[in-house]
Amino acid sequence: MNLLAIYYGDFSEIEQLYSRFQPGRNKIKIVVDVEDAFSEPHESFKSLYQFTSDLLPSLAQHSCCEEWEAAPLSLTEEQGVSIKRLGEKADFPHLLEHLIVDLQCMLGQMNTCSGITCGWKKPESRFDLFVECDDPRLGVFAACFGIHIINNFLAGNPGEDDPALILQLAAMIKDFPETKEAVGQLASCLSESVENIDRGIRQLADLNFFADPQGGNDE
Repeated sequence: MNLLAIYYGDFSEIEQLYSRFQPGRNKIKIVVDVEDAFSEPHESFKSLYQFTSDLLPSLAQHSCCEEWEAAPLSLTEEQGVSIKRLGEKADFPHLLEHLIVDLQCMLGQMNTCSGITCGWKKPESRFDLFVECDDPRLGVFAACFGIHIINNFLAGNPGEDDPALILQLAAMIKDFPETKEAVGQLASCLSESVENIDRGIRQLADLNFFADPQGGNDE
């Protein structure tokens, strides 16, 4: 999955597509392309969902697509999977949307957060995701982190880094970015080596956690 652009704004025109959007609330828009490597969606999606729901247990509590149960989208439910599916590549950006929702609620203490995934007609591999977002910095990080773990898992490298540690660090230093310099203290608090903490902080930086995005600009 390739990240093409990120925007931040109210995108009020999209609110008519989903009644759960709160009118006037800002949103993050993520544009992604889904590669042909995602062309065997069923088994890979189920394994990926299990991996992500183990990392983010609250994912299993999400509600999904109630408004479209009667629409001609062939949405299906699967036991043990909270996200309704089309059974095609669109399921992967849809999962990304749910990851962004979950991460923002966890890190940004958003009480509610809604999103929608929209597919392009041409090219069919492209998708626009709109997710309510109170803090654009956390929204950008959530998008980058979600794409990162999806791509790593599907490439067969789920253990290339420690996503759980990355999220622990993000939760600890989100309000106090200067604490990223206190590597020894963080290592002690999390019972981790200084090397692991240092690596995790570099990964947070790579995933734009410390960036300060300006509204409306591409990332």
